[in-house]
Amino acid sequence: MRCRVKQKPHMLTNPVERYIRSFGLLAALALTTAATPGWGQNEPVPTGTPDDVTHLFLEYLPNRPESPAVLSPAIPARLASDPQRNVPAAPTDSPPVQDDARDKNSQENQGNHDHETSDAADHEAPLVDPDYTDDEREAIRMPVATDVPHYAEDVSDDWGHTGSYLPGSTPDIPSPIAQGPYRGQLDAYRGRAAELPTQIADLPGEFTGNQDAPLSGPLWWEPLISQPLGLADHTFPVDVVDLAETSLIASPYVRSLLTEPKIRFNDMVIADAEFDTTAFVESKFARSNEPVGSVLTTGNSSDRYLDNLFSSAAGVRKRYRSGGNLELVQRGGFQDNNSSYLTPNPQGTSRLEINFSQPLLRDHGRAVNTTRVLLAQINVQLANSETRNEVEQHLVDVTKAYWELYQARAEFLQRKRLLHAAEELHSKLLARGAIDSQQRQILRAEVAMTQRRSDLIRIETRIRNVQARLRMLTADPNLMRGGNWELLPGELPLASLVEVSPRDATLTALDNRPDIAQSLRKIQAVSSKVGAAKNQVLPRLDLLLSSYVSGLDTRSDTFGAIGRQFTDGGPSYAAGFVFELPVGNRAARARLQRNQWELNRTVYEFQQTTESAITTVEIAVRETQTAFAEMTANRQSLLAAMREVSYLQQRWQWLPDPNESAVLLIEDLLDAQERVAEEEQAVTRAQVAYAMSWITLRKAMGVLLQVHTEDQLCADVDAIDAWNAGVPMPSVIEQSQPFDASLPNDALRSGDLLEGDLLESDSLDGSRP
Repeated sequence: MRCRVKQKPHMLTNPVERYIRSFGLLAALALTTAATPGWGQNEPVPTGTPDDVTHLFLEYLPNRPESPAVLSPAIPARLASDPQRNVPAAPTDSPPVQDDARDKNSQENQGNHDHETSDAADHEAPLVDPDYTDDEREAIRMPVATDVPHYAEDVSDDWGHTGSYLPGSTPDIPSPIAQGPYRGQLDAYRGRAAELPTQIADLPGEFTGNQDAPLSGPLWWEPLISQPLGLADHTFPVDVVDLAETSLIASPYVRSLLTEPKIRFNDMVIADAEFDTTAFVESKFARSNEPVGSVLTTGNSSDRYLDNLFSSAAGVRKRYRSGGNLELVQRGGFQDNNSSYLTPNPQGTSRLEINFSQPLLRDHGRAVNTTRVLLAQINVQLANSETRNEVEQHLVDVTKAYWELYQARAEFLQRKRLLHAAEELHSKLLARGAIDSQQRQILRAEVAMTQRRSDLIRIETRIRNVQARLRMLTADPNLMRGGNWELLPGELPLASLVEVSPRDATLTALDNRPDIAQSLRKIQAVSSKVGAAKNQVLPRLDLLLSSYVSGLDTRSDTFGAIGRQFTDGGPSYAAGFVFELPVGNRAARARLQRNQWELNRTVYEFQQTTESAITTVEIAVRETQTAFAEMTANRQSLLAAMREVSYLQQRWQWLPDPNESAVLLIEDLLDAQERVAEEEQAVTRAQVAYAMSWITLRKAMGVLLQVHTEDQLCADVDAIDAWNAGVPMPSVIEQSQPFDASLPNDALRSGDLLEGDLLESDSLDGSRP
């Protein structure tokens, strides 16, 4: 079978989609950006990594959350990412941004966006040429059903031979595993998913707002997020994409995860090595010196029997996948003794034997004898899926830590502004102490300042803790060397609504979720066990065939005897059968029943896993919309709180009410300032929740991490077929070898990428356009 993977064009019908799919220009500079020194940072020293992991990763950066047209089950053959990282603008003295300036910046950004989009379209993803020739690809065929009642894939007869399994090197980050021959079990669920709506229903009680327009434009703290807060002498700029790719390259935890598929692969080679051809050579020389107890021993008057006997054998043995065993052996030797009965004396002997046995009932058939190999192959695929799941969870942890850093820095700025407001109020009260300020007002302002300073201490600790966690998760040597540096986030959360189709999201999950593929592969594994167990219930009936030719020569001439075995006389042969059946056959029947119950259990587990996956996707889709609605509501609530503070501030400064207590007015003003800070924190939490909701949705859909190129996708499909068609599998020597246990502490080399190997971590940040 020849694989054809075609990229489906996506119509970019709105600015959000154009933003999402335009990431091509800066993609190739991803690792270079990650290695760019910050203010006061030393230049990193480029060094190599201890093994072959660095060449497996990003040439293109992750996509942002995509529109429903992009969230389809089809996997694109070329990755396109967004060059418009949302880098905060330079800080200004006044938080509000004028509408005219905002419109002007928007027009400039749109122009840059269009230019970068056109540049991105000119940079096609490099592809890896596969190692298969056209003739080899034509020879690859789809697996066929075996004679086992339950389906089992065929396995190659030539796995032990030197050959090529995948083009280039096998990716360390495993590709999504195929769902196997039981993928038809998902048809009923796909039918259900096709009936789902293309748009989610309006949420009950969804915040629709009031007549006032919600707070629009960048929030006042967003331009300041990427500016130093004075927490360290040196700073280091980071963003979620660079952190994610660095963790994939440098993290010891990820490296440890990537060893599991390699371990399982060697287990598969070990299982298949049972069918390798075995060559053997054996020889023996025996010198006998025994007393003669019978005249028939020597036939003469010798009182000792003296015998020199040399025997040797060389040949090959092979077990076939059909169950047969073949042995071809050439025997030879010579003998010399003092017996009168040995003629000629001395003499050389030879014998060429061929022996063959073939089971006809039990252990008959390719599927039965390759069950262990098939199970090992499935274990490799399950290990790939488990590794992908663990790596995806690691990326989620990295992304979550980044947004925690963003949230902590935003809250630090918010609380610091709140402290400045209290200090300003305190200064004004002191200045007006001789006019109309009361001592209690001054004391109340001092209490507020003290409380707000204590809040800053806790938030600063949170920032340092999150930075330490990011260093641990990424293991970036630059961050390790700068343990006390201040990390400056460079990505802002997505601020626009991206519609998601529940139907497309569910269909994508059914095709890509690793747990569903694992469940189907487990059904296949247990089904193959059931088929093998049914075969073991049959009685043993083996066909035995053997034949040989022999030769004899004088003067201990073994080679002369070998030559005469083909010229003198003719071949000898024998044929027979072996039949065996345990009385009652209880053990085999019990194994069959046990495997059938295991098959029932795996089917139920598959049903539960699929239902759980559909529910998880449904909840994740709904949560993205809910998170955006909450963020909008919090922005409107913040706007109302800001108006309250403005009203109380003006009332205290310009229109004091002589009938109202001045102390209560100050108390109300301080409380209103606290409410504004709380609403700002709520907005920040909602922003982070909306960004993380996209991570949760992508993980629920099974597309958070994708490793593929067009040729690699073809190779993944062809490789499975090649196993069944007899295309040689690589031996252990051909695989990447484990490295020395010593790990260098040098910086990572930023440009060591294998051309054509692409990694996609979809929407790791949820950044806004």
